[in-house]
Amino acid sequence: MRIAIADLGTNTFNLLIRDSESGEVIYNNKIPVKLGSKGITSGKIAPDAFERGLEAMISHKSTASDYHANVILAFATSAVRSASNGQEFVDAVFEATQIKVEIIGGMREAELIFKGVQQAVDIGEEPVLIMDIGGGSTEFILGNKHEVFWANSYELGVTRLLDYFSPNNPIKPAEAMAVRQHVESMLGDLLHAYKEHPARMLIGSSGSFDTLYDVLALRHNRAPLQLGQISGSFDEGELRILINDLIGATTEERLQMPGMLEMRAEMIHLAGIQIALVLDLLSIDKIRLSTYSLKEGVYAERLKK
Repeated sequence: MRIAIADLGTNTFNLLIRDSESGEVIYNNKIPVKLGSKGITSGKIAPDAFERGLEAMISHKSTASDYHANVILAFATSAVRSASNGQEFVDAVFEATQIKVEIIGGMREAELIFKGVQQAVDIGEEPVLIMDIGGGSTEFILGNKHEVFWANSYELGVTRLLDYFSPNNPIKPAEAMAVRQHVESMLGDLLHAYKEHPARMLIGSSGSFDTLYDVLALRHNRAPLQLGQISGSFDEGELRILINDLIGATTEERLQMPGMLEMRAEMIHLAGIQIALVLDLLSIDKIRLSTYSLKEGVYAERLKK
């Protein structure tokens, strides 16, 4: 049996197709959609973004059919759940593709991210902190191999921050500080939970972390992510230098960095500001990458059922 899983994110619509018997990844790719562009702060999916999203789902339906997927599961996150016309978009997707999209809340999103990361990184007895930076929201999860101790979802996605602050290009130091202070002002409960469950390992989940890994690898003459690679490690010093470089660069300059994805260049410095803040606030010894996230969590959950 082949299972297709669509993750309708704020910036990209991801599609994973796996065989439930062998676990083989049949297909894994994404379509840049920018669903939150020109509307995420106002709480409405803009008409052009609406059409891009619909076209992406029609394409994903076609791909799933081409690869003979027996079932298609689809989940919409921050951009859809916070939009006044989110249900209208879901209805339009169903009318065009017969795919039923489930709009999930932030806590459910965090739960699925954790289940996905568990498949990629060996989480032991000690607490770890998982961070997933999306376009509309950022999720944090504290847990170990047995359980989730605490989780939360914050409206701190990079598209949302870009829309809200509309910084210069490159971002000015005062603007970067304003973003940092805004993020920090919202993380009080994370800091409280961290005191109860101090984690020494940060695991960055997919998305921006994948791109940061590739840019660092090519900068330091290492291999970028390989097909099928599900985890990796960051050197904190290298990562901090890269984050500073991203903050100081224009979008065009970031595009020239080997390993940079075009769809991330405009906003990845805002992810960097969040990561640097977390490293400053918490006692982190190791930083790992999980290329697995929500859709792999859905797959793992489906297998258990």
